[in-house]
Amino acid sequence: MKDVYVNLGDVVKQGELLACLDDDSFALQVKLAESEVLLSEAEYNASQRQLKRISGLEKKGNASVSELDDSKRLYDVGAAQLNVAKAKLALSKNILEKTKILAPYQAWVSARMVEQGQLLSPASEMFELLDIQKLKVVFYLLENDINHIGNLSLIHISEPTRPY
Repeated sequence: MKDVYVNLGDVVKQGELLACLDDDSFALQVKLAESEVLLSEAEYNASQRQLKRISGLEKKGNASVSELDDSKRLYDVGAAQLNVAKAKLALSKNILEKTKILAPYQAWVSARMVEQGQLLSPASEMFELLDIQKLKVVFYLLENDINHIGNLSLIHISEPTRPY
């Protein structure tokens, strides 16, 4: 765990950054994938120019059909490699983005199970969030207390770790 930005009892907004995992290796994978895209684009553009040249030469009878076929194959391979490189880049960016732990909804942090620098395993619990828009409270009253509460009475409910 690289950084933790919230504590027990904090109220967080939807999309707020709760924590960051160590993203150094994932950032390097993005840079590597970007370089692979640049390399694949260069290869693709070169094969496209070569196909155009060989096609013109073949029409004039100065290149064989075999040379044209090889040039088409290299062009198709270059296009496929460029698509693969772009997909790898998108995947790398997606994985890098997942190193940022965001609040899925407005909530109250009712438990924090991680500390900065902690080593996590897959599916580790990090936080427990309570949706403050849909909080359901169940409580019991003594018979004597029921007489003091009427219909539509306002009841104040507090929780010890809640910041009110």
